[in-house]
Amino acid sequence: MKVKVQARLNNFRRSAQKTRQSGSIIKGLNTAAAVHQLEHSQKGGAEALKKLLRSAIANAENNHDLDKSNLYVSNFVVEEGKTLKRWRPRAYGRAAQILKRTCNVVLTLEEIKEEKSEKRGKSHAKKAVKPEKKAKVEKIEEKEEIKKDIPAPVAKKLDLKRIQPSKGATGKKVFRRKSF
Repeated sequence: MKVKVQARLNNFRRSAQKTRQSGSIIKGLNTAAAVHQLEHSQKGGAEALKKLLRSAIANAENNHDLDKSNLYVSNFVVEEGKTLKRWRPRAYGRAAQILKRTCNVVLTLEEIKEEKSEKRGKSHAKKAVKPEKKAKVEKIEEKEEIKKDIPAPVAKKLDLKRIQPSKGATGKKVFRRKSF
């Protein structure tokens, strides 16, 4: 059974968009590599995310008896939090709104499971070709055989007649600047 360990950071005073950039760096990495990435990151929220990651690692070790060298960051979700609204004076007695955005971060750690070699062999086995694709391949091969029997100048004329303007998914003509 897979054990998932979560740590949350609510009302983090940074926009969700900026925080997601730091999160995309560490997603899928093992915990040691993720901490290393955040230590050397130039992003503004990296320090708080490193603290959150260390908190999640401590939760895994103390609450679930997991080894920190056997953990990786499986999921990193950043949702928009509350927006603080402030006002500043502008020209002609008007006021402009300032939006101070926050976000909620959820970091999930999972244990690394060793895959058995039997499972790997099955997943990498060749997939069976669908009958629809076989039919298409056979039609293409038949057309190529027919072209071999026809002289070259006649084949070129036949190919030019077959070229039509491309049609979209709806079957209607798609606008083209140049026509054929």
